[in-house]
Amino acid sequence: STHRGTLFPYTTLFRSVSQSRYNYTVVSNAANQVVEVKYNFIPQAIGGSFRNGFAFQLDGINAAQVIRTIRSRQSGTLFQINSNGTETGQSVANIPVFSSAQDLLPSSGGGIGVNTNPNAPFVSPETIQITVVFQENGRTATGQAAIASPAIHSTSFI
Repeated sequence: STHRGTLFPYTTLFRSVSQSRYNYTVVSNAANQVVEVKYNFIPQAIGGSFRNGFAFQLDGINAAQVIRTIRSRQSGTLFQINSNGTETGQSVANIPVFSSAQDLLPSSGGGIGVNTNPNAPFVSPETIQITVVFQENGRTATGQAAIASPAIHSTSFI
């Protein structure tokens, strides 16, 4: 099933437009266990000069339950990443998306922000795709139970 929505009410990272700011698709097996979740994130605007980053946490999911992550773009150098793509030092699965929104939406020269001034050139947003794999070739991570339902909790930081 596919889910869409907005992760934050802030205009510092995402601009309110008619398109979704994120969506995710849950892929399940015949036993209704989550095999993988495919996420798409679309940063639309930057409303200031701070270098904002973004990650999300899978509530109730241990980091060891993630077999691996597949990314369309690396998250930057701010995060220390385990071999399975989760953030190092966290027991709950935290998935870094990007270290700095400015790396995704470079300034068009129209002031401090990006895509916040209607008189400045528009910068086309980049879609970041991340697939979190919980089962692969019929196996779960060693010693881990199958996932029944993912819940997402977003985290932005400066």
